[in-house]
Amino acid sequence: MRKLVLKSFKGRKREMRISIVMLALIYMCGIMTILFEESFYRSLESMRRAAYGEWTGAVFGAGEGAEQILSEQESTNQIGRIVMLGNAQYGEEPLGVMGAVDETAQSLGRLQTAEGRLPADSTEIALSETAVSRMAGQVKVGGKVEIAPAENGEVKSFALSGIVKPWGREWETAGYELPSVILGMDETVQGETYLFFQNDSPDEMSRIQARMEILGEGMYVYNEKAYPLDVSAVDEFFQDGKFVFYIVLIAAILIGYLMMLTLKSRRYSLTVLRGMGADAGEVIQLVLWESAFLWGMAFLAGMVLSALGAGAALYAVHRVVKIPVHLEIQEKYILEYIACVTAIYFVCNLAVALTAIGSQIRTAFKLDSGLLDRSAPPRLKKAERLTFFTCLRRKGLFYSKIYASRFVISVLVMVVSAVCLRLFIEEKKEYEYLMGAIEHAYDYQADDPADGLTDGQIRELEKIDGVKSVEKECFINSSTMIQDIMSQEIRICAPVFKNSGYVGAYRRYNQKYLGVPADEEGDYFSVWELRGLGPQDEKQLSYYETAADLGTFDRESFIEGEECVLILPPYQIRDLGAGKAPVYINTEEMDEGKKVYTYETEENPIAPGDMVNVSTPWGEREIRVGAVITSPETYVPVNASVIEVSEKFLSLLCGSEETRYTSVKMNLDEAMNTAGAGAEIEGYFEMLGKESNLTDLAGFIRDRAEDSLFDGTQYLFILTAAWLVYMLMMYHGNQVYLKNEGKRIGVFRALGMDRMMLKSRYLLENLTEGGAIILVSAAVVTGEFLIRLRTYGAYDSIHMFFKILADNPEDVRLFLLALFMAVTAFLGVSAVTLYMPLKKLSGGNIAENLELKNNW
Repeated sequence: MRKLVLKSFKGRKREMRISIVMLALIYMCGIMTILFEESFYRSLESMRRAAYGEWTGAVFGAGEGAEQILSEQESTNQIGRIVMLGNAQYGEEPLGVMGAVDETAQSLGRLQTAEGRLPADSTEIALSETAVSRMAGQVKVGGKVEIAPAENGEVKSFALSGIVKPWGREWETAGYELPSVILGMDETVQGETYLFFQNDSPDEMSRIQARMEILGEGMYVYNEKAYPLDVSAVDEFFQDGKFVFYIVLIAAILIGYLMMLTLKSRRYSLTVLRGMGADAGEVIQLVLWESAFLWGMAFLAGMVLSALGAGAALYAVHRVVKIPVHLEIQEKYILEYIACVTAIYFVCNLAVALTAIGSQIRTAFKLDSGLLDRSAPPRLKKAERLTFFTCLRRKGLFYSKIYASRFVISVLVMVVSAVCLRLFIEEKKEYEYLMGAIEHAYDYQADDPADGLTDGQIRELEKIDGVKSVEKECFINSSTMIQDIMSQEIRICAPVFKNSGYVGAYRRYNQKYLGVPADEEGDYFSVWELRGLGPQDEKQLSYYETAADLGTFDRESFIEGEECVLILPPYQIRDLGAGKAPVYINTEEMDEGKKVYTYETEENPIAPGDMVNVSTPWGEREIRVGAVITSPETYVPVNASVIEVSEKFLSLLCGSEETRYTSVKMNLDEAMNTAGAGAEIEGYFEMLGKESNLTDLAGFIRDRAEDSLFDGTQYLFILTAAWLVYMLMMYHGNQVYLKNEGKRIGVFRALGMDRMMLKSRYLLENLTEGGAIILVSAAVVTGEFLIRLRTYGAYDSIHMFFKILADNPEDVRLFLLALFMAVTAFLGVSAVTLYMPLKKLSGGNIAENLELKNNW
């Protein structure tokens, strides 16, 4: 039987080549996708954990109850402990926060040494690089250092075991400080405890959070930056292994397509064998041996090609992105894919054998004269003229399965390629823009008004060599700052607001945005942010002096926190992408189809000199109304919201004796040593215990640029794989079609149709089919683009739709460019694999097309 199979391959070289190439391609693309995507995402995961720690959750200020809850969970792998000892002093200078860190916490925090080793017990310490730099070279590893563990505490001598690199920036610590002076852990260390743990079960993490809330002990924090919950659909698709199911599904479709290409000839040969006396068992045995030979050759070729392809792709990513990329082999996913594809292939071949066994032998011989009915010659009922559309309709009936599969596959590839091309171009442009927009600066964002920087601290930052300028801003935000979620509203109250529809609608939609119960009969505005203006905001202050519709703007009273500006122009409820919300509008931006809310100035309106009460989670205070803006023609700043107050008023509101700036940006001079200046800034914030809220903007923007490059690489990988599969499918899939069309062309030529007419007919046929594919694909891609356009330039009316298109010409251009490139690629592949071979066949002679040349 094996010899018979090998001999049969000699007469079916084209069929064997098609089967081996397509099956090898199926294995290659699937395994290469698994290797590349798993290695790609594991590398990104490793980078995140190196930056933000390996711990999944932490409890700050934990007690025995919290530790017991963590240890009771089955999936809790490790629990690390940090014991905080307060601010350390070196001489008269603050050195930073001191704490003991055990080995597990060191591992989960990815704490690394720049020199020496980490401390082993409470007699040894390790200092951060910035702390050592402030000591001006007075200490060295292995020597002694005199430190007071707490302010005004007793000075103790410790052995300096090593110098450590800083903890990862932007950690999720809920405002709790991490130690920069690290002590070794032993039983004698006592203080406030932080617990860091690792747990890979989402269900158990939810239970831990719920039990911590009931316990009311410590602050529970989930490390979302290292283990993000809000990920894109593409990331979730590849990270969770869901993509394996889909590539198996694609492989099944391709195998079915392969079976369809070879079904006719294989059924015929198997039927001939049955006619020669082969029983069902021998037919099945023959099919299985044939499948095994083809599978073995294709499997070996696919494995080798997939390893080479994945290695080349990962090396290209490493060279372009300049990050370490590690090869990750997920044996589970690879074995699942190989097993599923192999099973599908053999089952399909077995199904072919069973169909041949179950059919009558005579039905396979279409030219058997014994089946003809000679009792009466056939009569021609109607003569139909052979027109282009007649030929097209008849071909559609004869090749319906081929046309349908080619149409569906082509539309799918067109849509995938157009979307991936546009996304790739967007990510590429985003990467280029971000890399060009890298600025050497540091940004500090406080989690609470009390954590803001004072004028004295800002002056210290300005003194650092290499700091060009410092931008500061004072604000409170009920959406992002840490606080009690149930009392997060900022309210602007006045008795005259009680029955105002203008005020009620504004309050209702803002409360819905904040997620708090709506108050239908309140006498207040609900806002989510207050920003304080200072003397440095000259442009905005000057604007309010001229824009007041009621009252006058007294700059001095405003700066001193005695007066405010109320901003009450008309607004409409619009959906701008984040849900419906009040949007200030002027006459030009007004949508005539929507209701306009205008502040009621006829009956008992707010007036200059009236008092309004400002209530926030951080305090409550009254302020006098100075100027009121109500005109629809007035330009309203983008960040304006009902009320404008000064920095001093915010300080008085929050109970602070001096102004604290919750947003501070330090711009570095690029002509100087930016690395040195950055180290000094980090050291200063480390000394203040505020380093977790400090962001290196250059590194942050560079990380975003790399993320864009990562995403672009994925889209390019998907695009390349899709077009590779499509080209080979079109090439091999059209071989049988072209063979039959060659005979059909010979018949047409024998009937007297000239070459030009044939070429014209095939050109029109291909244009018709290609036009239908392009129209359907363009409709799907346009729908996807409009849905995507709404997410970053939302519209809720035809007027706003055209305005968004006019405001985003670059996005429209990218969409049209991607669609044009996809159409061009499709036409190129179609011309090379279908039209050009047909054109060549149309130009041949009748004998070649009818395969009669060898008989003459």
